[in-house]
Amino acid sequence: MVRPGESIIDFLETAVLYYRQLPTWDWLAMSGITPSNTTQYSLDKMQGSLARRYGAVPYLGCGGPRYNETTAGKGSLDNGRTQLSEVWYYSVSSSLIETSAGTKLTSS
Repeated sequence: MVRPGESIIDFLETAVLYYRQLPTWDWLAMSGITPSNTTQYSLDKMQGSLARRYGAVPYLGCGGPRYNETTAGKGSLDNGRTQLSEVWYYSVSSSLIETSAGTKLTSS
């Protein structure tokens, strides 16, 4: 039987576990990818860096201005966003999620 508040503790412990096991910014830095307002990195380079360490390609979500709205992208047809804002790692588990054991999946 689950006591009141017990599931939130399990959730938070799991979130911390995944945060420690998926050091996204450290992995990117190992490939020379660091936060910058002046340097551009390709989606392929960022996905490749993370996929080498995670074992599957994660989803990378971007925010910020659209590239063709920036000075560098003026006149371009590229209307993609320019700032990495989220990374999603996918996996399937056949046991409790708290164990963090599962099959890694590539985002689609």
